[in-house]
Order: sequence, then C-alpha cells, then structure tokens
Amino acid sequence: MQIFAGTANNVELFQQMYKTIDAVTDTPSYFFVEDLCKAFPNAKVILTQRDEKVWWDSFLRQSMEWQDSRVFKIILTITPIGRRFFRYLQAYRSYYYGFNIPSPWSMVVDPASVESERVKQDYREHNAKVIKRTPKDKLLIFKLENGWGPLCEFLGVEKPTTLFPHKNVRGKMLKNAFREHPVAIRMQKELMAVFIFAIILLLIPFIF
Repeated sequence: MQIFAGTANNVELFQQMYKTIDAVTDTPSYFFVEDLCKAFPNAKVILTQRDEKVWWDSFLRQSMEWQDSRVFKIILTITPIGRRFFRYLQAYRSYYYGFNIPSPWSMVVDPASVESERVKQDYREHNAKVIKRTPKDKLLIFKLENGWGPLCEFLGVEKPTTLFPHKNVRGKMLKNAFREHPVAIRMQKELMAVFIFAIILLLIPFIF
C-alpha cells in the first residue's frame, strides 16, 4: 500500500518486495516501470502489445465479470484475505483512476457510460511511457502471436519444445482464478470457514 500512498522510497521498497522474485506482471508493477528499472537496473522489460479493440473488449468483459459475481463481493466483504485484497483495489483505483470504491458492492461498471476512447488513449499513453522510460537494450515490445522466438532470444534462454501457451482465450478470469490461483483458492477456503463458523453459532442455542 505504501507505493500508492507516496509515503515511501519506491525504489528501496521494490528492492525489498522483489528481492527474491524473478519476474512480475500486472499491478502494481506496470504503474512503476521507471522505479523498477532503477531498483533493478539489469532487469528486462517485456511490453506486451495487443490490438486496441481486442484489449478493450477483454478489459470490459473482465470488469463486468468482477462486478457481476456476488460470491466475489461476499469474499471481499467477510474474509480476511478478501478484505486485504479489496483495500489493495481501493488503493490502486484511487492512485491510477482518481476515485475510490466505498465497498465491494459499489464496484459497478455501466458499459454505456464508459468512455472507451479515453480508456484506449490511456492504454496508448501507458505503452508510450514504457517505451520512452525503459532503456532500449532492456526492452522487448512483444506480441503474443509471435510465440517463443523473440521472447526466448530476448531473455537468452532456449526455446521450449512445448507449444506457446494459449490460455484464457475469451475466458473467465475470475473463474480461472478461483480454480487455479493460490490466493483466490485461499479466499474460498476462508469463505467456507466463515460460513461453517456462522452455522455453529446459530446451532449453539439449540445444542445447549
């Protein structure tokens, strides 16, 4: 949370956060490319570029999936890990988009009211900023359809014999996370524990 609050030296903070990590992706890393390059001057940056329309459709579809899931909102409301994750969502939304989310139940996206051209412009500006602020010899502008070749050459590793991953194609990010991501799996276990505890409390008066 400190990186969003602006109360810490981001370079030192990232050095502590990622000292045993080989690679990072998504939030919060993509907000702080310049700080990460300073923290790890030998690090390589891979900027994945997609067709704007394809990216926008995916972004909107995933946003709608999050807001339409009552189970996810319950998890964010009553489980320990869920509440921590929601505080993170609040922090990064406030930092990047300039507005706060009062509660998980107020995460509402009306597709008709979203200014798609403005969001696409933000996407273009982000890509341009990464390209401008990353040392040229440390940057790969990558497109998924190019497969293993340029990626492995850039990283200096051998090309795998397996096919390049082609996962979550127009899929359900939240559904996949609940099935595979360790944090999301832990959230579900905590939700089950909360429900079991609540049932026990309700049964106590009838038992004693």
